[in-house]
Parts: sequence; C-alpha cells; structure tokens
Amino acid sequence: MLSQSNLQSGEKGSVRFVLPLFLAHWRKILLALLAMVLDAGLAVMRPWPLKVVIDRVLSHKPSRVPLIHQWLDSAPFTRTQILYGSCAAVLLIALVTGLTTYCYTRLLGNVGQRFVFELRRDLFAHMQRLSLRFHDTQKTGDLTSRLTSDIQSIQDFIGSGVIAFASNTLLLSGMAALMFWLNWRFALATLSIAPLMFWIVYRNKRLIKRATRKARVSTGLLASLAQETLASIRIVQGLAQEDQIDERFQAQSESSLQAFL
Repeated sequence: MLSQSNLQSGEKGSVRFVLPLFLAHWRKILLALLAMVLDAGLAVMRPWPLKVVIDRVLSHKPSRVPLIHQWLDSAPFTRTQILYGSCAAVLLIALVTGLTTYCYTRLLGNVGQRFVFELRRDLFAHMQRLSLRFHDTQKTGDLTSRLTSDIQSIQDFIGSGVIAFASNTLLLSGMAALMFWLNWRFALATLSIAPLMFWIVYRNKRLIKRATRKARVSTGLLASLAQETLASIRIVQGLAQEDQIDERFQAQSESSLQAFL
C-alpha cells in the first residue's frame, strides 16, 4: 500500500507532467474564461427585465434595478415602451447567453480533445521507454486501462466537470456580489452556511480520493483479467478452464461494482 508521502510525490509529478500540456492552450482557455465571465454576468441580469415590468408597468413605482435604475426612472418612457423594451432585453440576454455558452463549450471541448490526444501520445511513448522490470511487475490490461478509460475520464472531466465547476463558481460569485450590493445583512445571513459546507467538503476529500483510487485499481484488474484471458484463449479452451475463468471474472466484476457504489 502506498504511503501518504508517495501519493503526494506522485501527485506532484503528475501535475508537472500535465501542466505544460494545459499551458500550451492558454489562449483558448483564457477566451473560454472570458466567455464564462460574460455568461455569469448575463445569468445574474436575467431576472432584471421582469423586475422592471413588475415595478414600472404593474406596480407603477420606481424600479430598483442595479446600475440603470436612475436612468430608467428619469427617462420619459411609457408603460408600453417599458414592456416592449423589457421583452427585447429578455430576448437579447437569451441570445447572447446562448452564444457565450456555445463559445466556451466549444473552446474547452477543443482543448479537452487536444489535451487528451497529447497526453495519450506522451504517456504511450513514456510507457514504451520504461524498464523491462517495470513491465514484468505490471499487468498489461491495467496499463491498457490507463491509456484508454482513465484518459477518457480526464476528457469527460474537462468537457463537463471543468465547465460546470467554473461556470457555477462564477455565477455564485456574481450572485453573492449582487446580494451584498443590494442588502449586505441579508447576504451575510444567506452565506453564513458556506463555511460549514466548505468544511464538510474538505473533510470528505480524502475519503473521496481513496474511493476513486480503489475504483480505478479495480477497473484495471478487471481489464487485465479480460486481456490476459483473451490473449491465451487457446490455452483456456484447451484446458477447459472457461467455467473457472467465468467465476474469476464475475468475482472481479462484483468487486469493481462495489468499488463504484
């Protein structure tokens, strides 16, 4: 079993190996980040046209829409003009939101595809140059799983996890800033639960990493068993070992299932 220091050194080595591949695409990542910031700002602005309609058209009172309330209250707009303008603002926000979402999704998807291509290429080249002693102690199916399913998981994380995390973080930051601008007391009361949530996440981080590592190892063992069996299928059939191999494969599959549950 790996010690904590070995795990930490392995993680640092992985970061040093992966970081240059990410930095090679910094322009696209920066553009995607700018698009996410714009998208988060538009998401915060989405309820404002409806607020204008409720305040100015239905309630006949001054609007408290941030940034534009003074101009809106002093301008000689009729209720019909305000209603049409609010509808146009809703359509404009939806259109620009769709464009920004498409932009950062396309950019990060492109980065993810190219990153996975380069990572798989470099990892395969690295595996070929490792010592024979290393290959004697490693299962071929496990190494194959690293090149296929593990790297595919990285691509899925970049394509969905990174986008969701970054966009939600920016959206929550924008909403928190707006809440403090409108009513800082209410904002503090609302965000008072945040430290407890961060503490729970930090406390369970090690357990989640351990469970993920166990599931990955179990998947590698399953792939190794399948690869070794199919590679020696003539021997398996010649010795009539199909039933025994079936039992081993089912047991390993159940172990892999339990690791993911």
